[in-house]
Amino acid sequence: MGEGTQIKISESADLENAFLICCFPSVGMVSSIVGQYLLEHLNLNFSGAISDNRIPAISLVKDGRPMPPVRIYSGAPICKLENCDKVVLISSEFKVGGELAFSMRDSILEWAKENKISQGIFIDAFAKKGSPPPDPSSGEPIVEYDDNPDEIDFVGVAATVKGLELLKSMEVPLLEQGLIGGMSGVLLGEARRMELNMFSILVEADPRFPDARAASALIEKLDSLLSVVDLDTTPLIEEAERIEDQIKSMLEHQLQVQESDNSGAPNSMLYG
Repeated sequence: MGEGTQIKISESADLENAFLICCFPSVGMVSSIVGQYLLEHLNLNFSGAISDNRIPAISLVKDGRPMPPVRIYSGAPICKLENCDKVVLISSEFKVGGELAFSMRDSILEWAKENKISQGIFIDAFAKKGSPPPDPSSGEPIVEYDDNPDEIDFVGVAATVKGLELLKSMEVPLLEQGLIGGMSGVLLGEARRMELNMFSILVEADPRFPDARAASALIEKLDSLLSVVDLDTTPLIEEAERIEDQIKSMLEHQLQVQESDNSGAPNSMLYG
């Protein structure tokens, strides 16, 4: 595994041949909203964590219980893909970059190969056209696409031909050109070398704040892989907005913590 990065999993977790879902922070916090929705609606259980001394020294506290910054969940929901009878979800709220991204990439993909996890999806987003261009060092996707102002746009990228065919069956247009940074970018590039059937769906999102509308549209796309939504989409949007509010609260507390750090005041490290 990558130097300094360890994947710690409960011995009772059954992961062999699972479908991998990665939700690292993205534009509009779409991945975080989607990850929380899947956690709640697929009845996944907390199974482990990814640890590295470069990960922020924090715990995410919810309902009085602490959770590590990069968490792993597993379960056996209804899966519509071949050779898929269980799911593994990796979820986090902090952006991974630099050397840590490459170390974490190597650990995740080598661990996946050891557990015969040969297929998976990386949830991501890109900024709407007309938004301020992202800082090149931020790792945010830079995507060239045909904007439809009346719809939420999607683009897809896959490491294998099989993944490209799956994206087409989901009616997700393939990304013709652009750059994908962050964890999705490094994971997909290495997955192609390792011939792992990994792919990514990126949704158009507003970069200024958590975008529940974009997240709910992406969740609807995922219903062709996993049974995650009902026919009536109104509750889905309401659910995404509820999760959006939770993430906004968390980000506000995070900003307060950072301000306390800069002022020299005690740092409580509490997240809402």
